[in-house]
Amino acid sequence: MEQIDITLIGGGVIGLTTAYYLAQAHPHKSIVILEKNKRLSEEQSTHNSGVLHAGWAYTPNSLKAKLCVEGNNLIQQFATVHHIPHQETGKLVVATTQRELDILNFYHRRAIQNQVANIEFLSATKINSYEPNLTGIAALYIPSVGIIDAASYCKKLEQLVTQHNGIILPQHNVTNITPKEHSFLLTLQTPTATEQFETNILINTSGLNATSIGKMINPNFPYLISPTCGEYMKFNKTTRPDLNMSGLNVYPVPQPIKGMYDEHHQQKYALGNHLTPTFDMQPDGSISLGNIVLVGPLTTPYNPAIPPHFQQKKSPQDFIQTLHPYFPNIQEEDLQYDQIGIQAKLNGYNDFVIEQDHQHKNAFHILADSPGLTSSLAIAQYFIEHIFKG
Repeated sequence: MEQIDITLIGGGVIGLTTAYYLAQAHPHKSIVILEKNKRLSEEQSTHNSGVLHAGWAYTPNSLKAKLCVEGNNLIQQFATVHHIPHQETGKLVVATTQRELDILNFYHRRAIQNQVANIEFLSATKINSYEPNLTGIAALYIPSVGIIDAASYCKKLEQLVTQHNGIILPQHNVTNITPKEHSFLLTLQTPTATEQFETNILINTSGLNATSIGKMINPNFPYLISPTCGEYMKFNKTTRPDLNMSGLNVYPVPQPIKGMYDEHHQQKYALGNHLTPTFDMQPDGSISLGNIVLVGPLTTPYNPAIPPHFQQKKSPQDFIQTLHPYFPNIQEEDLQYDQIGIQAKLNGYNDFVIEQDHQHKNAFHILADSPGLTSSLAIAQYFIEHIFKG
């Protein structure tokens, strides 16, 4: 039976960055990525807003706070070297009520603790010098936020993994894992057959399926992924002057996630329904910010039995209600449907999980909800340097 040195289950952005660093650190080991879908990164990695976060909102000294700040720098450097469309756009977080202003002040202090560079607190009169059609009583300006073409980023990682002799196997769904003394026996279902092989080291980077894979490795795996659908709409900012935008990401203050709590039984928060600029490709091959602005995500429960594009859709009015407090001129007729992205929310825990399995020393788990894309290279580096140590 074939024996593999290192196997990663899950070919999203976390699996790809981890395999990329492993392949460079261990060029003589066999490294395999198993992906259940036909294409890599086709669930959450490439079907969300593509925002590069700055790390302002996360608990100080957490992995999210540390690795988001580091990851923002790493991914922009990577994108520059490999000619992946990206741009540092800056971001406004807008408060529209006194209650939201109190929350904004809290996050301003947190951003300073997290060493987010060059943040600025804006008064109501200064907001419109950044974005002309916003309404608010105060805002945080965070210049290091940007956007990236996530599909191009993941495709480049896929190419680099294979160039470093990594093996990527799409449509290989893991159906059973049997721990052995010094290895794992994996059973896989492909479109044409059932296969088995052994691996010395197993890494769970399976995103939406991280809980089920984790429990195959160790029935006492403690973490719960709760997938949700994030729906997006879009509008053309040139339709009317009162829709015009200068190109910044615009967010409300963080919003509570219904039914979602952390390990301290405290309410978990998401960054809310926001406005994200998008790219246009120019005839000479260069990129610039385009006229289309992405709106979302609004979340709905995820049903794994139904393909994402058939899941129940939010109405334009649902989007309008969340936008009007800070972007009051948008109307239902301005919006067009864009996409649904699946988001892996880690329920009952508020940080990234990057650890050795509690029962098997040759198994590891990397669970990363938002800001996983931004942090992906830093997550992989942290895993190699502090957890894997192989």
